[in-house]
Amino acid sequence: MKRYLLNENLNNLPKVKTDVLIVGSGIAGLYAAFNLDASMKVMVVTKASIEKSNSWLAQGGIASVIAPDDVFESHIEDTLKAGAGLCDLAAVTTLVEEGPSDIRALRELSVPFDKGEDGADTAAEESCIAAAMLRAGKQQDAWARSLLQEKI
Repeated sequence: MKRYLLNENLNNLPKVKTDVLIVGSGIAGLYAAFNLDASMKVMVVTKASIEKSNSWLAQGGIASVIAPDDVFESHIEDTLKAGAGLCDLAAVTTLVEEGPSDIRALRELSVPFDKGEDGADTAAEESCIAAAMLRAGKQQDAWARSLLQEKI
């Protein structure tokens, strides 16, 4: 006896073929889709609509090694602490180490990060040990999401 989550024969449902399936339409999912080869057929699956994603509703901010005296270890420690034991160290390390190149890529896309009092596009977040948080205000967040949506 076959069992399904649906009370439907899956053979009766339409089938869609894709090279890459991305589950999640937040900024990470859209950015991943944006960075894939243009020849690939990509499908982004969302729980409701892109506007209902946590990224769409969030205030924005990217913690990354951006200052000359900043170190990856501080960001790794901060992320593991914030994750309350639920984070995978290898995944966190990769995320942190790829941060600076992702920031450069976002700057190349003209994402307008907020400026601090000294004119640098960095603002400290109190909970961050490394205190290097790039922020894009609400309007810029919407702009960045719209840009990624438009390009994918």
